[in-house]
This record gives sequence, structure tokens and C-alpha cells, in this order.
Amino acid sequence: MSEDTFHVDENCSAVYRGLLTDEYKLPLSSSLLLTLTATLYDSASGSIINGWNKKNVLNTNGGTLDENGNFELLLTATENVVVNQSIVGGEKHVLLLEWTWGVNRSGKKRVIIVVNNLAKVP
Repeated sequence: MSEDTFHVDENCSAVYRGLLTDEYKLPLSSSLLLTLTATLYDSASGSIINGWNKKNVLNTNGGTLDENGNFELLLTATENVVVNQSIVGGEKHVLLLEWTWGVNRSGKKRVIIVVNNLAKVP
């Protein structure tokens, strides 16, 4: 499973961009995928954020995947909230992307989203 890190200010919208690949690190096009889901949760508590538990993002719900494997996901202000207001600096959230294609083929990408707690800027 690959991993990216992404920074965003709390209560602000942002766009995550990344490349979805197969097991050989070759880009996967939207026409090949059967499913593409996103789960967004707080790293410390495991709490699901804003109902994002295996949400379909295959060219819907703010997700866009082109024929070259380029993926974009709009994260609105309601997704970029600070769960624990006592955190100073940045709170870590996890965006887990999971996709399937072909027969019994699947991939995952973990994106660490650091949400800057602007109320507690050091």
C-alpha cells in the first residue's frame, strides 16, 4: 500500500491529487475500475469523519479519475474539521482509498491529511 501526506487548514476546502496504479505501478484508468471508495477517519480515535465510510468516489461525490490514472478528490470544509480541539498544531486524519478492477485485483492508498488547528497555532 502506498502513502502520501497532504496538509490543509481546518474548516477549509482542498483538493487531493494522486495517481492510482496497479500492482506493477502502472496507472489505472477510470474505464478499468469496478469500484473506488474513500474512508476518512481521525488517526488517533479512529472516528469516521462526516460519514465517509467506504464512500463511492469513482467519478462521483467529489472524486474524479481520468484515463491516465490521475485522481482528484474535493474535500470540503466539513471534511477538514479538527476532531480534538486540544490538539496543538496539526491533527492527523487518514484518507483510505480502495479500488478493484479485473478479476480479484485490488489496490489501496493511504493519505495522511494533517489538518492544521488554527485555533491552537503555536
